[in-house]
Amino acid sequence: MSQAVEYREVTKTDVPKLVPFFEAFYGQWFGESVTTGAVQRRIDQARGIETFVVAERNGTLLGFASLRLVPSLDLTPYAELSDLFVAEPYRRQGVGRGLLGSSRSAPASEARTASS
Repeated sequence: MSQAVEYREVTKTDVPKLVPFFEAFYGQWFGESVTTGAVQRRIDQARGIETFVVAERNGTLLGFASLRLVPSLDLTPYAELSDLFVAEPYRRQGVGRGLLGSSRSAPASEARTASS
């Protein structure tokens, strides 16, 4: 049986672990060197506009997703997935699907746990 994967909003302690993810996902298109400080600045810049969720198992980050709430002419805003990344060793195990589900259905302040 696999260990449970926790889906939760990113915290400051996650930032150093996200550096290799950002390097793999954004690469040269990040616009600057991918450092802990740069990643933290980007997350801070998006706060309030995007919800940044990570997938974690036993202290290891498996992936991340970023969901942007967009105002619309309708009374209810809709959400756009702006980023989704799962580290290669954890692909095809439902982690991406879990990130999508947690981004869509759970408030950002609530952690959600699912078996994978």
